[in-house]
Amino acid sequence: QVYAVSRRPPVAGVDWRRVYPRLAQLTECVRDALRAEIGTLFLYDAVTDELYARIPRHEAGAAHVSGAASPQQHWAELAIPSRLGISGHVFTTQRALRVDNAYRDRRFFSGIDAQVGSRTGAVLCVPLLLPPAADDAPAA
Repeated sequence: QVYAVSRRPPVAGVDWRRVYPRLAQLTECVRDALRAEIGTLFLYDAVTDELYARIPRHEAGAAHVSGAASPQQHWAELAIPSRLGISGHVFTTQRALRVDNAYRDRRFFSGIDAQVGSRTGAVLCVPLLLPPAADDAPAA
């Protein structure tokens, strides 16, 4: 699995759940380039201090090929505390992390697997660091 963690860009009035599909296309390109089975983009919500993601949920026995949606595929919307799991660790430290066996890593949060009906093996998680917004820049 490939995870990317980012802060939601601080643009007032933008519904990030509507913008998310475009950002997910970027995640799919990276997933395909790395030949990963799943790719997920978590966005940070500063209001709730959570990481938000939209993840494919597969019914038992449904095939998942190159991320293509199938009639059996549905989407699960997830929100987890920003410091939970491998994604939370990467978000907090802002450092990439590779884990060869997720279930052997103490930082791994298996609750997502339970919710979407999968079992995570290896994980590559990287932060997507955006430049600060103009109003966040230090005064000169």
